Amino acid sequence: MGKKKYVKAIPYLLTALEEFPNHPVVISNLAVCYYESGDRDAAARTVANARERGVQSAELDNVSGLLELRRQQYTKALEYFYEASKKDPRVSVYHNHMGVALFNLKKYPHAYKEFKTAVNLDPHNKEAERNLNDCEDFI
Repeated sequence: MGKKKYVKAIPYLLTALEEFPNHPVVISNLAVCYYESGDRDAAARTVANARERGVQSAELDNVSGLLELRRQQYTKALEYFYEASKKDPRVSVYHNHMGVALFNLKKYPHAYKEFKTAVNLDPHNKEAERNLNDCEDFI
């Protein structure tokens, strides 16, 4: 989905949020749309507000991790991605993101393992496949 589509989805998600203010899927989708459209502050506010209301989900952890990656807070990002993958270990993207955090922390064998897991879970995850191949040079 291109950046414009994320921007277009935001008003619909805000409307859904009015009706379902604590629905974790609506909240996480809104946070992802803000993040992908480039409004990292709105994504962070959305996640923070949800957490203040006690909303928890793997995708909220994932978005939190992405925000920390952007801030180059790799250890904190890793914690969020780890939580996301614990909640739903079958999601390839969470393992790929965990691998990115580990790679940035120079923990190459661990990063490689997470990239490999991501590719095994979703052989069509091209980003994870590229990361796996790039990581091989560091092992």
